[in-house]
Amino acid sequence: MTRNRVCGNLECKNNLSSCQKRFCSHECRNKAQKPSTHTGRKSLYRQHFAEQDVYEYLKECELNTTQKLVRKKKVVTVPQPIMPSFSGYLHFLFKKYNIRIHKNTLRNWTKKHPEFRDCMEIIRCFQEKYLIDRGATGECNPTIAVFLLKANHGYGRKKPKNVTGLNIVKHVYTLADQMTEPS
Repeated sequence: MTRNRVCGNLECKNNLSSCQKRFCSHECRNKAQKPSTHTGRKSLYRQHFAEQDVYEYLKECELNTTQKLVRKKKVVTVPQPIMPSFSGYLHFLFKKYNIRIHKNTLRNWTKKHPEFRDCMEIIRCFQEKYLIDRGATGECNPTIAVFLLKANHGYGRKKPKNVTGLNIVKHVYTLADQMTEPS
C-alpha cells in the first residue's frame, strides 16, 4: 500500500514523484518557506550589558587604586578613580567577555535598546561629575576638564542676549547727569 505524497506548499496540492522530497518545484519551496527577515551576523547585545555590567564598570572606575612612592622606599596604595567613558566601557566588556565591539555598534545599541541608552546616559553623568570634581580640585588637568565639559556636556560661555531696552536706560542716565550738574 503506497501513500500519495503531496507537495509541502499548502496552496499547490500536487503529487510528488519518487525523486522529489517535500516540494514539487523550487517555486513551491520558495513560497512555502518564509524568507529570513534577519540578515547579517547576530547581535552581540545582551540585556546584562545594560543592567549589571554598566554598574560594575562604574564601580571599577571608582575603586581603582594606584601605588605611590612616599618617603624613600615606602609604597602606599592610594585610591585614584578613572574617568568613566564609552571607550572605557568597551574595554571593560573586552576584558570581561573577550568580545570586541566598535563605537558605532555601541551607538546602534543606544538607538535600538532604550534601557541601554539610559545606562549610557548614566555613564555620561558620572563622567560629568568626575570632570567637575577633579577639575575644580586640580586632581586632573583643569584645561582638559573644561574642554571635555564644553564638548560633551553642553557647558560653555553663554552669549549675551540682545536687550532692546538699553537705549532707555542710557537716556535716563544722561538725564540724571544733567540734573546733578551745577548750572
